[in-house]
Amino acid sequence: MGIGLLFLSGLVLGYLLRYSLLPIEAVLEREMRWILGFFISQIILFGIIVATGAILYRYRRGQYLILALGWGMWSGFLVGYLFIFTFMLAVSIYGISP
Repeated sequence: MGIGLLFLSGLVLGYLLRYSLLPIEAVLEREMRWILGFFISQIILFGIIVATGAILYRYRRGQYLILALGWGMWSGFLVGYLFIFTFMLAVSIYGISP
């Protein structure tokens, strides 16, 4: 899972560095919608993966299914909100456009 996220972030950086002959601000400004959509989709995907892992872990440890689902939903939302908070913090510090 961590290797997959590392691979996808490497793809994004490689895509941006491909245009390194242009100023990086122009590339970011032009590709911001693509980057934002990719980031949001990764938040959703990672939240689902974490929630599924928590559900399987709790259910196999002998808890009732409803408790396992509660733990999975809680952990998935927690991870999603942490990523959204990180993104909002990065935007507030560095700004969306130069």
